[in-house]
Amino acid sequence: MKNNLLIRGFKAEAERKSLQFRQALGLKKYDKLCAFELAKHLGVRVLSIWDLIPNDGKTYDDWSALLMPNHQQKPIILHNPHHSEPRRQSDIMHELAHFIQKHPYPSFDVLGCLPKEMVVINPIYEEEAKWLGAALQIPKDGLIWTIYQKMEVPSIANHFNASLQMVNMRINTLGLNRIIAKP
Repeated sequence: MKNNLLIRGFKAEAERKSLQFRQALGLKKYDKLCAFELAKHLGVRVLSIWDLIPNDGKTYDDWSALLMPNHQQKPIILHNPHHSEPRRQSDIMHELAHFIQKHPYPSFDVLGCLPKEMVVINPIYEEEAKWLGAALQIPKDGLIWTIYQKMEVPSIANHFNASLQMVNMRINTLGLNRIIAKP
């Protein structure tokens, strides 16, 4: 996947940040990094949408997570509790990436307490958050370690609490499929 939106060196910096956060939390490069623990470390409160509104039985399938300021202008992340745990981890990592990169909060219309329509401020911010969020969840060095441990994709996904799609995306975008293909 070629990506011209990211500045030269951003991907390498994202990998370094991922390892630095793991180190700060006492983890090894191949350890799972819990998005909730990273948020706590960064001082970002993570809430389920049900923490703000009554559970009305809706699943809100078209909505995942959102970084926004609370009434005191402190960062919070709202997430959709109906998504799988690996998906929530990915969603929260993506929002934490926005926070880490100091992206401005998005503007949105609010319907009740949930955003009705998100407005992407800058496509570069989204690309940065996609790449950094993925690196936070599955760092390149950690992924290489799992490959050399002869783990297969489902085991790697379980190891990092990630989806199969996220693991495959990281393998492909990092060019690691050639390592897996070797006998």
